[in-house]
Amino acid sequence: MRLFSTILAASPLVGAGAAAAEPPAFPASELRAALAGEAFTAQGMDFPPDPSRAYAFGFITATAAAEAREGRWCDGHILPHELLEEVFTHIEALETPDETPADIAVTDALGPLNPCAADEAPQ
Repeated sequence: MRLFSTILAASPLVGAGAAAAEPPAFPASELRAALAGEAFTAQGMDFPPDPSRAYAFGFITATAAAEAREGRWCDGHILPHELLEEVFTHIEALETPDETPADIAVTDALGPLNPCAADEAPQ
């Protein structure tokens, strides 16, 4: 249950209006560590390396689902490992991954992969 609460608290639907001066609750640098299978911290909780990739995949999948519901991204035929690679590559290219919220990094990585055509966006 704590893992679900952590995912929910770090989701793009919660805390989107946080002040710019505050560090993000779940920075992109921590998502990068999780994707690499390293130990990481989210919402003040330390996660060991074993479940970190599963956490990262769940976070990315949840963010992608939220983006799809809003009509900003259509999943198309992107394989899960390709999605993870694209997000990891995007985070690696960030100048300030410690200051970038993970959900924003995922959203930015998703956009060019398979944006929705006007007739695909949910109504």
